[in-house]
Amino acid sequence: MEDFQAFHAVLDSDHSCASTLTHSLSFALDDFYKNLKYAGVSAVSGAGMEAFFKAIDDSAEEFIEMYEYVLPSPGSPFNVFFVQYESLMGVLRLILANADKLLLLHHLLAYF
Repeated sequence: MEDFQAFHAVLDSDHSCASTLTHSLSFALDDFYKNLKYAGVSAVSGAGMEAFFKAIDDSAEEFIEMYEYVLPSPGSPFNVFFVQYESLMGVLRLILANADKLLLLHHLLAYF
């Protein structure tokens, strides 16, 4: 949201239930977007993928640090998810490392 104060000024002028709810939700969304990590990635060239993977890794580490005390035991489905996440990230990093070869292969296959 570009102009937070103007939006809230309009909401403050209305005293309906919907306005009150919208006001509360806007604070929650504003807080969410302030802390959101992002990375620009080109769908054409793949530029920015390294920053994207770094943002994912940083977010995963932050999540584990914040919620380590509530993480379940090693055999639980939640921890199985993290093992699968690490495996998927390994595959994605392998793809990224060979992106130029995959792009060439994609262009060659387009002719058949």
